[in-house]
Amino acid sequence: LGAGPLQAAAAAAGLLAVGIPLTLVLARRAALADALRAAEARLQMALAAAPIALWSVDADGAFTSAEGTSLDALALTPGALAGQAADEVWRHRPELLHAMNRALAGETVTEEVATDRSAVRLTCAPLHRRNGALAGAVGAAVDLTERRSLEEQLRQAQKMEAIGRFTGGIAHDFNNVLTAILGYSDMTLAQISPDKPLWKDLKDIHQAATRAASLTRQLLAFSRKQQIKPGPVDVNGTVRNLEKMLRRLIGEDIFVELRLADDIGAINADTGQIEQILMNLSVNARDAMTSGGTLTIATSRLELAESYIADHPAVLPGPYVQITVTDTGCGMDARTKARLFEPFFTTKESGRGTGLGLATVYGIVKQFGGYIWVYSEPGLGSTFKLYFPEIDVAAAASRAAEAQQASAGGSENVLLVEDEDSVRAFTAAVLKRYGYHVLEASAPSEALLLAECVSGSIDLVLTDVIMPGMTGPDMVQRLRQRHPDATILYMSGYPSHVVREGILDANAPFLEKPFTSTSLLEYVRSALDRPEAGEPAAAAPRAGAGLCVWTE
Repeated sequence: LGAGPLQAAAAAAGLLAVGIPLTLVLARRAALADALRAAEARLQMALAAAPIALWSVDADGAFTSAEGTSLDALALTPGALAGQAADEVWRHRPELLHAMNRALAGETVTEEVATDRSAVRLTCAPLHRRNGALAGAVGAAVDLTERRSLEEQLRQAQKMEAIGRFTGGIAHDFNNVLTAILGYSDMTLAQISPDKPLWKDLKDIHQAATRAASLTRQLLAFSRKQQIKPGPVDVNGTVRNLEKMLRRLIGEDIFVELRLADDIGAINADTGQIEQILMNLSVNARDAMTSGGTLTIATSRLELAESYIADHPAVLPGPYVQITVTDTGCGMDARTKARLFEPFFTTKESGRGTGLGLATVYGIVKQFGGYIWVYSEPGLGSTFKLYFPEIDVAAAASRAAEAQQASAGGSENVLLVEDEDSVRAFTAAVLKRYGYHVLEASAPSEALLLAECVSGSIDLVLTDVIMPGMTGPDMVQRLRQRHPDATILYMSGYPSHVVREGILDANAPFLEKPFTSTSLLEYVRSALDRPEAGEPAAAAPRAGAGLCVWTE
């Protein structure tokens, strides 16, 4: 920047020597001085806007300049440091002072420096005069805070994906076991009178298996591998079923109080997702009550009228079910509340919070047409109020009755393909009891052999998706060469969207394990009664008509 003006000054001196008037020489010098100041101003503006921090100190360690947008990360203020000693400015930042002192000793330093608020990549180098004497030191720093935040988000996403794969595998094995326990206990309960002593024991087994299935759903919900199944949800029942787990989760020093209203209706949601909301809010409340306290979960029914809508324009009027979660913890200030639902925002120390819990809560509430409001002040605890539209319980009951009626039996031929012996035995027993004719196969190869030698038609193929040697869809593709009109119903212990990723067609009928005898019959009947399903062969040969025997 300075080369041009210096050359011009020399040229001006030459003009005087050849007799150019002094006034012209002075005018030329003034123009050159203006050009130099403009160049310096442009450089200053460029340095001030640079996404880095630049500074220099003299040989005594006093600041001579400081520019750049990242100065805040180094506790520096642009334009206000000239003449101040670095020892004083950086008395609370010894890591920065040490790097600068090494540069003043003649060493070039490059390292990453992390603090509670930021992380920077720092470079310090000595500054020498023409004669080699030390004139001071210069430094540059790049703020890595945003980059570190993005890297942390990527690590969290990868961790969640790993958890998802792990829990998905666990869920598959658990759901196969639970299908047999739930199914047999459900089927046996239907055959025993409630006044029999054995009935209560079976009922306890069934309830324990149901709770185990709920735990599996919660694992999948946490890892975001759970299929969302909106439907009527009993909020009070969901809270009560989760109470014991919440007490273990938050610890003995926190008292859990339930205040559940009796007059609330159902909401259209997913039970696993509502459980995840309660768990996330309870964990947050626990972390806010480091010295113990009270966690209160309350439910109520309310009508949001026009007066409320006036203050909350985004809300639609009507009946709502309210879930309130209150803690007696440390509370939050306005700044924290403003960012509360941002993904990856957390006030917890490193390693304790992912910043995903409340973002997940917000997403679930909005997904089911609800609203969430937060009330909190420092030292006064926090209250989360969730509003979900109430649904017509009578209409929901009517739909449930229709579903129950739809689970009536039939007389069609069913090829059952399942590699888990207990699941296959239970499923076959239910189908036979309700009139279906069943062929059982423990592997795809066996199913294909049965399909070749069976007399008559196969009306329905009920098959697992993931099996040794061959997947269910691959087996079906080969089986259709012999039985093109057979209806297909898939089942799996993996969630639906997991097996649909590259394995199963998006529109294929699917029954998720664990299932009860009622849901099994409902899905089988629904699959057979679909318009595209073929008509069963009423006169198809039964037992003894071919190499393979239909069992009843």
